[in-house]
Amino acid sequence: MPVGTRRRGATAPATSPAKTRRGKRKASGEDNIEDEAPAPLDLSQTKTVDSASDSDSEEGSDGSDVEELVTQNSGESDGSSIDDSEENNLSSDDSDSDSDDYLEGTDEESDESQANGRDLSRKQSISGNSEGKQESDIDSQNGEQDELQSEQVMFGPEDSSDEEPAEHKNRVGDIPMEWYKGFEHIGYDIDGHAIAKKDRKDALDLHLQKSDDPNFWRTVYDEKNDEELRISKSELRLIRRMQKGKLAPGADPFPEFPDIFKHEFHELPMNRGNLRKKAFIPSVWENKRIVQMVKAIRNGNYDRKKDEERDPNYDLWSEEAPKRMTSQQIKAPPMPLPGHAESINPPEEFLPSQEEAERWKNLDPQDRERDFLPCKYGQLRRVPAFESLMRQRFERCLDLYLCPRTIKKRIRERPDALLPELPHPDQLRPFPCRLGREYLGHTSAVLCVQCHRQGRLLASGDRAGDLRVWDVMTGRCLFRRSFGSAVSSLAWNPAQGQQFLAVSTENKINFVQVSLCRKGIDGEDALHEMAKQALEAHSSREPSKYSSWSVGKPHEPVVATLTVKHAVKDVSWHSKGDYFVTTSPASNKSAVLVHQFSKFSTQNPFSKNKSDTVCVRFHPTQPVLFVAAARRIQAYHLLKQALLKTLVGGFKFLSSFCVHPTGDHVIATSFDRRVAWFDLDLSSKPYKTVRSDKHGFSSTAVHSSSNVPLFAAAGEDGSVTVFHARVFNDLAENAEIVPVKRLKAHEHLDNEGCFSVNFHPTRPWLFTAGVDGAVRLFIES
Repeated sequence: MPVGTRRRGATAPATSPAKTRRGKRKASGEDNIEDEAPAPLDLSQTKTVDSASDSDSEEGSDGSDVEELVTQNSGESDGSSIDDSEENNLSSDDSDSDSDDYLEGTDEESDESQANGRDLSRKQSISGNSEGKQESDIDSQNGEQDELQSEQVMFGPEDSSDEEPAEHKNRVGDIPMEWYKGFEHIGYDIDGHAIAKKDRKDALDLHLQKSDDPNFWRTVYDEKNDEELRISKSELRLIRRMQKGKLAPGADPFPEFPDIFKHEFHELPMNRGNLRKKAFIPSVWENKRIVQMVKAIRNGNYDRKKDEERDPNYDLWSEEAPKRMTSQQIKAPPMPLPGHAESINPPEEFLPSQEEAERWKNLDPQDRERDFLPCKYGQLRRVPAFESLMRQRFERCLDLYLCPRTIKKRIRERPDALLPELPHPDQLRPFPCRLGREYLGHTSAVLCVQCHRQGRLLASGDRAGDLRVWDVMTGRCLFRRSFGSAVSSLAWNPAQGQQFLAVSTENKINFVQVSLCRKGIDGEDALHEMAKQALEAHSSREPSKYSSWSVGKPHEPVVATLTVKHAVKDVSWHSKGDYFVTTSPASNKSAVLVHQFSKFSTQNPFSKNKSDTVCVRFHPTQPVLFVAAARRIQAYHLLKQALLKTLVGGFKFLSSFCVHPTGDHVIATSFDRRVAWFDLDLSSKPYKTVRSDKHGFSSTAVHSSSNVPLFAAAGEDGSVTVFHARVFNDLAENAEIVPVKRLKAHEHLDNEGCFSVNFHPTRPWLFTAGVDGAVRLFIES
């Protein structure tokens, strides 16, 4: 029989690690091993240990590294067997290392026990087969009992549970305990009382506890209940068994299989007959699909989600056109149920008094709350017949017949989904958003403001007839002149090198040269000379029936004056600086006049004009004139003398408009709270319309530089709305129009607010003029 093994339930010998390792090296280096057997171990020498001793308390038959020592016995065919766990304790380094943790003894005791074991091995090898069989039977019967006894000796009795009662446990449930990080409690017990947090141990306390407490390795911190738990012996054994891949004690590894099939004989078959041969042969298409999947996996381009989403079932009628719903009859609304007032015996509080009854009779039948007066009858047989029963039923039938009832589908859409997706204003900077400078000096409402093309001078005119020219950077007033009547409009000459502007007061247009009024500038009066030459050429021609020209005195700021028949509301220059156009809404035939400053000539491009003309603008590059009326904007070609396009935006009364520097877009504002953007290449209707919910718009302006895509609209409530308007060179891409800022520029007095807005020619600055007599400059942040 194999030697070096022991019975099931026996305890491992107390051998030293050095002795065991020496024996293993000897066993691995020699071919024949002398028949030896270790001496049995006295159970009194074992003690209770930590988790390292638990590996030897289990069965030793599972070890894969047991080296079986076989003795050569030619006289006997069978040998007595002892449990393989003894061999595991003698030959395994892991078992020897574990035995050092829980066994006591010295090297001398280990040598003596090893010698006794060899003697016992020789005696067992000489004994017969009958003794070996008897020992094996006893071993198989008492194996489990010896194992349990060994475990009790090794581990001792079960640990007593020191856990708190169930009513003191935390009842917060399965939630993250991080939620209680900032509180002084960790939850609530079964009675609803808060469980206070305990003082947490620092690193030094944990190190001292680890050094003093031999069972510190068995301590586990319970975060939910804020306490430390001690792992019991049974839990430790269960953990060891789980690490070795074993079942828990008492578990049946081979449970009885439930028979789910019904073994019943059917006389008649449940199907159509015997299965075909095809049912037993693997599918060809499935085989091809598997081959495709294998190739895809090898190539690395297999998409599992695509196969999972593939649905073999499809709707046969999915592509069928939906049927047109016919008119469905809606169920008539039910009649209201009778209340206490209709009762034959109503409560006293529902009965009207005599005054209420008289008041009800004097009311018109349409104003009465009820068609009857509540009355009290003692019995049902005393109730009279309803006088207007037939009339009431007839009116009910008329209501049901004449009332239109249709089915309306409710649109289930989120309000956020209906709004357009706009970029954030921070991505569209720069744009004016804060007050930079204020130009004070006007005594009345400022009606118009405009900046010079070089960006250094700013001109403004008020309702009292005061014209002022400011230095943009310093805010100092450089020039002032009073005309005696309201300055309705002004415009700087856009020609390069010119610094004079046209100022309209009533029916006169005064041309003021600002350079002569500035101190420290001396030079030839070239503008006066040009005006004199133009006047001499004008006098040689026939006088115009629409206007008259005059030249000012030398060294005076007013170079020339143009007089028309009716009051001028608006003045606008051509981009070259020679032609300008005036608007007189009060005149029927001469509402729009085109003038040439170099020749002092005036011409009327239209034979018939309507009295609702608002303002007129030139196209920046083409000979096109835009004329704005109350509800439309018309574009005329001056050379062809033809109407090109009529822009209709649904306005009730147009207030102002401006032409984009590219000439392909027109921006218009109206007093009925609308700002419309027209794309001349797209349509005659607005590409985009922005509506205000509180006020109308009185004026608009667009930035003259293409690098600053901005335009603004002045509101009647004193506010100014700034828009980002980017135009793309690609005709297939539409313009991007986004409102970015709403400035509170001026006060709101007598339904008047901001009258005029104008941009700086190079920077994203905005000038505003309002009813409060101030001119303000708004700059970027």
